[in-house]
Amino acid sequence: MSTYQLGLTAESPCPYRAGETEQLAILMGSNSDLFPLYESWLGMGFRRSGDRIYRPHCPNCHSCQSLRIHCPTFTPSRSQKRQLAQLTGLEWVFKTTLDDNWFELYSDYICQRHSTGGMYPPQKNSFLSFIENAQSPPLYLHLYEQNRLIAIAVTDTTSEAFSAMYTFFDPNHTRSLGTLCVLIQIKEAQKQNKTWLYPGFYIKESPAINYKIRFHPHQRYIDQEWTN
Repeated sequence: MSTYQLGLTAESPCPYRAGETEQLAILMGSNSDLFPLYESWLGMGFRRSGDRIYRPHCPNCHSCQSLRIHCPTFTPSRSQKRQLAQLTGLEWVFKTTLDDNWFELYSDYICQRHSTGGMYPPQKNSFLSFIENAQSPPLYLHLYEQNRLIAIAVTDTTSEAFSAMYTFFDPNHTRSLGTLCVLIQIKEAQKQNKTWLYPGFYIKESPAINYKIRFHPHQRYIDQEWTN
């Protein structure tokens, strides 16, 4: 791989740990240069936001760990088997575009689940600029119940992996929709003979994202290497 430069963002309040600051390392380069190597960047703990490829580079904290699930040998836990049974009566499909009514679902999710977060208030153009990328267009997992849209998971795809970029769902639904979307992504990765699902960063102290460690087997990116 060629040599690439990293830029650093200014420090800002961390969205996951109160009292801590966040700083990101951003890969510098053109979209057309960076994204053909997207799978390699995922393998080095990076993520995507729009046209930016980044990973945490916080001066005083190292809690964020990239995590990946080994799909060929994934074994659902007892509770995940019960959650898989919740797929009965639901329909799901991966699409290349969002359904027309996606923003209504997204707005309900943000307003009820993340009204104190950085994505509030929900804005259509802001969200689209976050998930879209011309060089690496994502797929959109749509989940339906009796033809009613109840969840969407934005999923990047490479030759060897899926990367779960963002998921939103009906905040009032009784089923475990967030976990179901991860399980569906694993099922689809197995169907397509992909090795990994990257569900994003894991932070032990953050209840909002520490659920990712419940999917086994998995690896975490610690000190520049993947650790079982």
